[in-house]
Amino acid sequence: MSIVPIDDEETLSVDETETLAAIHAAVTSEAIEVVDWCGASDIGRVRSENQDYWGHDGDHFFVVADGMGGQAGGRLAAEVAVESTLANTGKLVDDGAQSVVDRVNAEIVAAGTEAGYPLLGATLLFVDIGRSSSVVVSAGDTRLYRLGQQKLELLTEDHSVRNKLVAEGLDPGNLDGANSRLDALTSFVGREGGPSELWVKSFGPLPGDRLLLCTDGVYRALDPDELTDTLVEVSCRVAAERLLHLAFARGSRDNATAVVIDIGTAHP
Repeated sequence: MSIVPIDDEETLSVDETETLAAIHAAVTSEAIEVVDWCGASDIGRVRSENQDYWGHDGDHFFVVADGMGGQAGGRLAAEVAVESTLANTGKLVDDGAQSVVDRVNAEIVAAGTEAGYPLLGATLLFVDIGRSSSVVVSAGDTRLYRLGQQKLELLTEDHSVRNKLVAEGLDPGNLDGANSRLDALTSFVGREGGPSELWVKSFGPLPGDRLLLCTDGVYRALDPDELTDTLVEVSCRVAAERLLHLAFARGSRDNATAVVIDIGTAHP
């Protein structure tokens, strides 16, 4: 199964050259498939429960959710987000990503109401890896990276106050140190009406690429060079486990989740 991406020009990269290169790679490259993968999650050193949740459908569809801010109901929101997404993967082709995310959102709201959590939420990131091209869908700040030829590329954009200010032409650096909550989410699943923004993007992974889905408990503790160095020349399992270990060694105070995926050439 592969996802039909939403036909929305605002979901395309603002860099035309990058967009055209991705399309060209998807059209001209060999058919690909996942040849290895591993996911790891840890409660960390501070939280009383792990509010990260992740899952997969076979070896082509992966989803990660992160309950918001350690709030009550965060684990429930993340768990329902993942389980509902997996239950609705079959509707992606016919209904599109927005419709599926709306279903997921409604189930989180209903579960929160039933459990006595009127305000809850989670990030949501899922990736469907097809033979010729793939799609990533995101609401929040859980990230997808691609490592190719030892070059790390961030394929998603955080839905955060910081990025909102940048989009409006403001300098968030002037607010650092103030109680501005620059990393607060501006879009997530679990509220009435659904996420205010949804990131949907097609991309063309190539044989030899490695993908990383991870929560902010990983990437906020590690700089791009550390992410790259930890991902190269080891198995997916070792990479995922080392990312969590290093994040906590660097002082991460959050739950941490990493899913590492290797792409290879598909066999006929």
